[in-house]
Amino acid sequence: MAQLNDLTIPYIKKLASELEIDLKRGRKADLISQIKNSGISATKLDSLIEKYLKEKNKAKIKKKRKLLDIPELEQRIEKLEGQVEFLMSVIKTKNQLSHKKPNLIKQTIKREHAPPINRDLPEVELNTQSDIRLFLKMLLNPGDTITIDEIVRIDALQNISLNLLTQAINDLINNGIFEPIEGESIQKIQGNIGKLMRIR
Repeated sequence: MAQLNDLTIPYIKKLASELEIDLKRGRKADLISQIKNSGISATKLDSLIEKYLKEKNKAKIKKKRKLLDIPELEQRIEKLEGQVEFLMSVIKTKNQLSHKKPNLIKQTIKREHAPPINRDLPEVELNTQSDIRLFLKMLLNPGDTITIDEIVRIDALQNISLNLLTQAINDLINNGIFEPIEGESIQKIQGNIGKLMRIR
């Protein structure tokens, strides 16, 4: 059978308060003695001891659950931190790639009636046909398009003769990198090529 001693002091005081017993200050044993000497019936006392013992155990279980929730919370925090680190690494990688590639604003290039694009590209040395072909490939991803007007506006190509530029474009077409398609362009190559699409 449960005893008063099974309760902690706060629950002993709550029990006494319910019995309207004015406890004097003292140690746990003193408080228990005051309750037992108050004249309360054993049945009533046992009933209240059981009541507050259950309340005490419920509070203990609740506290234990809270303690168990802490590791789970820590795991969630670690998972979120991992996701943040991953996203930051993706953003960093994209930023690095954007500095390495010419700033072409590719989404604008894809639009059929896009306004003139200011291609503010980094200075590069285009000394050979191979350099020119490589530069032109860097302008587009597979599926992107660009007009001849847009190509000739690029600062890095201003010192390249039209013949060399035409030859480089033809080489890329013959190699299956670019495909000529219909498109509005004031300047054309071979009289009819006004727009290019990168195939691969």
